[in-house]
Amino acid sequence: MPNFIIKTHQKETIYKGNQIFILNKGMNSGKPQKEPFTNSYVIIFSNQEDSETMYWLAYCLWKFKFWHQSLYGSVIPFLRIQDFKKDFSTKVNEMLHDF
Repeated sequence: MPNFIIKTHQKETIYKGNQIFILNKGMNSGKPQKEPFTNSYVIIFSNQEDSETMYWLAYCLWKFKFWHQSLYGSVIPFLRIQDFKKDFSTKVNEMLHDF
């Protein structure tokens, strides 16, 4: 299991190293990207290999609409960081174990 840190992305913050960004607002919540979104969480990794692996696992979860069950709000749905941290860690562990 790769070690990672999940935080809310701050607009002016410059990250060094390996990270991916996860969109947290709208119906595309959970979508990963290498470049920051305006409304996103950042996942920071210790090495490039973990970053790539987690990017594709996050992409699979987004593509299968895994995060739709965790969305809150009626006009603009959003994904809470507590729910994201809990579900992402659990699901990634499960997927890596199965692989």
